[in-house]
Amino acid sequence: NSEKPLKALDSEKPLKALNSEKPLKALDSEKPLKAPNTEKPLTAAAQHAVEGQVAKDDAYQEDEEAAQGHDEVVKEWLEAAEKGDAEAQKLLGDAYSFGRNGVQQDDTEAFKWYRLAAEQGNGAAQLRFSLAYVMRAYTMPEAELENYTEAYIWCTLATINGESNAAVFRESVVKRLTKADIRAANVEVASRLLAQDKP
Repeated sequence: NSEKPLKALDSEKPLKALNSEKPLKALDSEKPLKAPNTEKPLTAAAQHAVEGQVAKDDAYQEDEEAAQGHDEVVKEWLEAAEKGDAEAQKLLGDAYSFGRNGVQQDDTEAFKWYRLAAEQGNGAAQLRFSLAYVMRAYTMPEAELENYTEAYIWCTLATINGESNAAVFRESVVKRLTKADIRAANVEVASRLLAQDKP
């Protein structure tokens, strides 16, 4: 809901991380994640992005649970999520994705809640959604699997929405796209940003 006009997207290059002119540094990791159907691992930076996001979310949820029981927390999230609260939708996605907070692990439910939160502009959910297109993290329709263009679009949106780990992951995804793919993806990013800003 910003009055500022959207900046034109560069048609040849991926978007840079917000408020930074510096190139992103590669981060160390001992066990890189592998992309589906390939022996090539994702970059160490991409794995670090995933692990950093999970650690951040775990810390937040532990604080929440210290004051309330699991059932009460999940009930509150569900009530808020059903009313359209993006953060509650994202937290439910986490609970179902990892089988936390007394909730049984369910990829289909995780995917559903992440998608709802991502479409509303929740940066953390957009990053999780992006990962799903590359790593088969959640149950998705067959047609949507291994879609690096969609992964790029969602992690770019996540970066724009302040999710710093998404910029690191995007650097790994970009290597799998052509210039034409990136051009088309950047046009779609602009379109989704406009839709995201609509009341």
